[in-house]
Order: sequence, then structure tokens, then C-alpha cells
Amino acid sequence: MYKESRKTGNNPALRKRFGAATAITLMLMLMMAATLMAVNFTASAASPPTVDLGTADNYAILAQSGITNTGATLINGDIAVSPIASTAITGFALVLDGSGQFSTSPYVNGRVYAADYANPTPAILSTAVLDMQAAYNDAAGRPADFSNLGAGTIGGLVFVPGVYNWASTVTINADITLVGGPTDVWIFQVSGTLDVSTGVNIILSGGAQASNVFWAVAGQTTIFPGAVFNGNILDKTGIAMQSGATLNGRALAQTAVTLISNNINAPTPPTVPTVIAVTPPNGATCVDNDSVVTATFSEPMDPATINSATFIVMNGNTPVAGTVTYSGVTATFTPTSPLASGTTYTATITTGATDLAGNHIVRNYKWSFSTCVVVKDKCAPTVIITCPSNNACIKTTCATMKWIATDSGSGIAKVQISPNGKTWVDATGTNSFVWCGLTNGYHTFYVKATDNAGNAKVTSVTFYVHISGGYYHR
Repeated sequence: MYKESRKTGNNPALRKRFGAATAITLMLMLMMAATLMAVNFTASAASPPTVDLGTADNYAILAQSGITNTGATLINGDIAVSPIASTAITGFALVLDGSGQFSTSPYVNGRVYAADYANPTPAILSTAVLDMQAAYNDAAGRPADFSNLGAGTIGGLVFVPGVYNWASTVTINADITLVGGPTDVWIFQVSGTLDVSTGVNIILSGGAQASNVFWAVAGQTTIFPGAVFNGNILDKTGIAMQSGATLNGRALAQTAVTLISNNINAPTPPTVPTVIAVTPPNGATCVDNDSVVTATFSEPMDPATINSATFIVMNGNTPVAGTVTYSGVTATFTPTSPLASGTTYTATITTGATDLAGNHIVRNYKWSFSTCVVVKDKCAPTVIITCPSNNACIKTTCATMKWIATDSGSGIAKVQISPNGKTWVDATGTNSFVWCGLTNGYHTFYVKATDNAGNAKVTSVTFYVHISGGYYHR
């Protein structure tokens, strides 16, 4: 205060100039603090789930209206256009394969596909384009963790995993760094255009992978000469790479992609776990009420991630109580109580399930099944042999065997008999059998009844034969 009074005194002009200078200084300090806060604030974000590219993941470049190349471009990966025809792929010196399903190019270490090539290429590409559009909508629609950092000029910033949104054009005018592990995910949402200045690098640090970086851009993306871009570009407009620029990732454009002597390297995605088998099978009906639910994975999983939060069984909107165990490559959900009769259940393995390397399954895996309207019959039939009685003595070479087979559950499906247990003979629909050719000694007669639920019951009777006219010691 003393210094201010000596400088300004009672001079209004000086006081005004001093006040303005002070305001400017404070503004600059606030801007610097905001920038530092922007860099440090991102450290609190958690990694979001990945963006599922679907079959668009199979391409280094996928464009809907064309791919144009000038100069000595080198692409490691397949490229494709759809729904436009192969005439929209220019500057690649294409040679059509004998199958008619793809072309090759001296500029592509991979295959070149177009919508007018032979089947099944058109259908495959149609699916890939739909997957690309769905991936853009997913990435662009995620809730943002951070908004409008750097007012759209983001050179020099450090980004940890998270979802970033800008309601404007974004310019990367100096190197930026993405810091995180090999399974972390970054999603950048740009409402305007995206410009990467000449010679600028997007640097990956700490094991971060280009395959886990997604730029959802509404306007055109332009990568200026010599820049190195790491990540997947999902562009609603077009992608333009200028001379000498490098893309380690994918260029997925809903219009066109233009190239000028560029290097493009499609990332090799990590091996991710998948669900390869489930019980009960999807769509199964009349499932036993005391069934367990299982999911078998393509590789060993991290047991800590296989639990009631990642393996869920639902009855409509109500979770089913149960326990989850994991052994080998199979997870088992055991309901606390028997499943309700005549009910449809939906089981889900969520993306929270990871393998031993920390790789998540790409998307939630769901399947449904329904239980029987009536509780499944688990009781075997009742079989009574009424003639002869056990240990009876028969004095003829032929004897009549009689039985009664009943089932109060699902009903009798078939009856079989076996004299002396040698061969089972069908006797469905009868309740007696004349056994001839009997000889002196003990004989055993078997009756087997099976119900419609597959339950079976075997009953036997043993009797003694003594032919009249002789003497046989019993």
C-alpha cells in the first residue's frame, strides 16, 4: 500500500493504469493456474470401457466414399470402401485377385476390398460400415470426464485415461502425451474439426496402446506434414493426411480418406478373452429347475474378476441370488434356490471379466433360457413283477411272466424285458411274456421301465425250475 501511494499519489491516471496492470497480471496468473489444473486434474479419471469397433477393427482404413493416394504411401493392414465401388480407390495400382473378392496393391501390405467385388465381400463390408458408425456413436455419446480443456488448443498437455470432450475445433499445436497402462482407454470427443500441426507427436507413455485410443471427430481430421498420430480416428466427415504424416491406428471415415506419401500401421489388438460355450445353451427351453449356469472362456481368466458383479443372472429386472465360482476356464453360477417354473432367465458376463493379462472381454455376453412350465419329473417309474413270485418253484418248461409298470409323473415311455439278463427286448404296451425253453435250475427275469423324462427302473425276480418226472436237488 505504501509503494502504491508513492507511485500513484493522487494522480487518477496513474491509479487507473496501475489498476489495469494489476488486473492483467491476475488474469494471466489465473490462466496459468487453469492450465496447470487441467494437466493435473486429469490424473483423477478412471479408465472407461473400450469402444467396440466390431468388424471395422479388421481394417487400417475404412471409408464410405473413397480412398485417394498420392505418392509412396505404405499401409500395413487391409483397406476398404463401401458402399461406393472400387473406382473410388485411386492411386493404388490395384490388381484384382482371381477370386474377384479383393485386390492387391504395391502400397498395401494387406488386401483391398470394395463393395462391388464378388461375394461375400459386399455383405462383409456393409456390416463393417454399420459397426464403424455404431462405434462413432458410442464414442461420441459417452459422458465426458473433462470438457473443453485448453479451450481446444491442447498442445503440451498430458492426458490420463478418461473421456474428454470439446464443443469446438481442437488443435494439437505441440506434442501431447497419453500416460497409462496397456489396458487403459482414452476417448476424445471433438464437435468441430481436429488439426494436428506439422511435426507434432501424440506420445504414448507407460505402456499405453494405440488400439485403446479413440478420437470421435464430427468435422474433418487433418494430420499435417510429418506429424505422428497414435490412435483410432472415427470421423463423421473425412480424414486428410498430408505429406509424410504417420498414423499408428485406424482411419475410419464416414466419407473419404486422402493420403500423400504416408505411413499407416493398423495396431495389432491384444488377444482378448471371449465366451466360447454356455449352459444352459442360448434359447434352451424346459431347463431343469435346479440347473446351474456356466460360461466357458477362450483362455484362463483372472479369478478375482469372476464374481457376482461380472456373472449375473436375471429374472426379468430382478437379480437371481446365487454364488459364483471359477475353475479352469469355466465360471459357474449356482442359484441359492431352485429356479422358478415356466420362467425366462437372462445370464450376462460383463466386460469387467478380464484375463490374466488384464484384457477385458470386448462386450457384455448375454444369453437366455427358460425353465419347464411343470417341474421336471425326476422320479423313476414303479415296476412290480406279479408272476412268478421271488423264489417260486416252476415245474414246466414254459412259464408266464407278468408285471405292472406305472409312472405318476411324465408317464411310461417304454418297457423292456430280459430273460436271464442276456438281451433287452422291447415289450412296450404289454404286461406279460411267456418264457419257454426253461431248464432245471435258477432263472432270473428282468423288467426295465423308462418314463418320458428319461428316468428308468429295473426290477427282477428269481425263480427255480424243477421239471416233473425227475429229481433235482434244490
